[in-house]
Formats: sequence, C-alpha cells, structure tokens
Amino acid sequence: MAGFFRSLKRVMTGQVLHRADIPVMNGQTTLSLHLKRDRGTQSDYVVLAMKSAGNYQYAILEIDEFDKFVEAAQSVRSASKTTKAD
Repeated sequence: MAGFFRSLKRVMTGQVLHRADIPVMNGQTTLSLHLKRDRGTQSDYVVLAMKSAGNYQYAILEIDEFDKFVEAAQSVRSASKTTKAD
C-alpha cells in the first residue's frame, strides 16, 4: 500500500520540466507525458496519464523505464511500416 501512496505523491508533486499532450480516440481521451523532477532527490521521472471524461489513469516511469517504452514504441512503429496486411 505504501507504494501506491508514493506513486500518487509523485503524480501530484514534483516540478514539471516538460509536457506533451496527444489527443487520441477522436479527441475523447488525452494521452499526456510529463517529465518531472522530484524536489527532494532531484531525480527525473515521467508520468504517463490517460485522461478521459471522469477517468484518469497514471503510470510513473523511471527514466530507464521510459527509455524502454520509447524503444518499444519505435519498434512497433518500424514493424507497422514494414508489415503489410494481406
């Protein structure tokens, strides 16, 4: 349970260094990436948020986890360019 509250604290606090919002699902949902800095430890992390009417979901990613996420997204994108449906 302590992990949940620590994660919630990181979502709600920290200095936002950069933010990118991407409208998805015909504008009904916003995918939001926030690069944040912990004010105490000065360590950076990323908050990935999915925001829809009445529903917010958050994931907190350490920088190395975010790097893996970006690599996976690039891999999926590359595959979509090379794979053709029959």
